[in-house]
Amino acid sequence: MLELNPETIDWFTVYTTLEGRYGTPVDLNPSKAWWEDGNTRLALERPLTVKYLDLGVFEAAQTAESDRIAWREQARKEFLDEF
Repeated sequence: MLELNPETIDWFTVYTTLEGRYGTPVDLNPSKAWWEDGNTRLALERPLTVKYLDLGVFEAAQTAESDRIAWREQARKEFLDEF
């Protein structure tokens, strides 16, 4: 995450630069614009913040969390079955 100083650069300038480089955003609303290419997501949010997300790493983390939740539930069940 990169927080920019609105006193030195404005949201519209950053938006225009990103649009020129990456094309029309996948989603655009009053609070954010984001671009996605299947591998990464780049978001420009208000207040002036830029976020970069590696989608492969993000999906792996979500899968790992899902696996941890399933493991905890299984461990809980096995523990309770002991009684």
